[in-house]
Amino acid sequence: MSTPSGEQVVFRSSLARRALGALVLSAILGALALFALPSFLPVTTSRSTRATLAITAAVIVVALVWGSALWYANTRVIVDRDAVEIRRPGQLLHRWERSNAAFTSRITKRYTNGIPSGVDRTLIVESPGRRDEVNVPLSREAFTELVALLSPLTEHVAVREADGIHTAASLVGTRSFSPDATAVRRSARRAGVAAAVVVAIAAVTIAVAMSGVLVRDDREIVSVVVVPLLLVLAVILGVVALVTAARARSVPGRVDVSAGAVTVDGQTFFLAQQRAVRLSPPAYPRRRLVVVDPTGTTRRWLLGLPGSSKRTPEILPAYPDLVAAVAAAAVGAEQIVRLDLE
Repeated sequence: MSTPSGEQVVFRSSLARRALGALVLSAILGALALFALPSFLPVTTSRSTRATLAITAAVIVVALVWGSALWYANTRVIVDRDAVEIRRPGQLLHRWERSNAAFTSRITKRYTNGIPSGVDRTLIVESPGRRDEVNVPLSREAFTELVALLSPLTEHVAVREADGIHTAASLVGTRSFSPDATAVRRSARRAGVAAAVVVAIAAVTIAVAMSGVLVRDDREIVSVVVVPLLLVLAVILGVVALVTAARARSVPGRVDVSAGAVTVDGQTFFLAQQRAVRLSPPAYPRRRLVVVDPTGTTRRWLLGLPGSSKRTPEILPAYPDLVAAVAAAAVGAEQIVRLDLE
């Protein structure tokens, strides 16, 4: 995708998001400095000195946090027809000529004790004699747009067919794909049946407790501990069943890709008329097709889930072919069709 002559596109992190993060972090660290620091001072320190040191430390911490949010994290990526620059206020960090550089990306999700703690979005630049990897503090949407601008889907997607490798631009005609939601529907039915069984067990348990068969202590244990646990388990399984059923409904029955258009279950979307068409990269286990129409309405279809195996087949094994076909159909609409980088 080229940038028109004289046009400059600037990507930057959200000021509101940075300000909110700085506000929360400065409140926490400032409170720690204000209330925890005095306890580490010698007992001979006077009360006024303790207060002065604590307030000074709190002010310094808050200033560092806000300074980092407004300067260090205020990174801009500037793209024009000839070059790509990464800047901070008053500082040029990187510059690459677009004519001799190849741009790719990497997404790294960080976890702390199994809990998601952040995402690193890295821009990878291959230029003569060097390779640069730069973490870019952009939102998911901004990073997706940046990569779509620097490395359009139509330039690098390829698909293997019976007679060899073809670039996306060489694919012609209409291709049809039939996703299979059987495994997702089966999971929803299993969760629903399990929830119904747990509710039945809870009802039987309540009936037995009220029948007088159990002694008083056992009835109290059943009514206070066992039944509530069974009901909570039933609610959890019921929610799982509803969520899985909603996923199954979001799996399309048929996707047709033709020149300049994608048709999903009989509804045709002309690519050049949409605000955005996003596809998950083929390497992602969770795969979606997202279409944002001119009115801003977003439609999502599920085309892949993690955990596929021989017993749980993929929703659409030919998903890489679908991505390539959409890339071929996107010629002339490169700014609209892009990979959705989570």
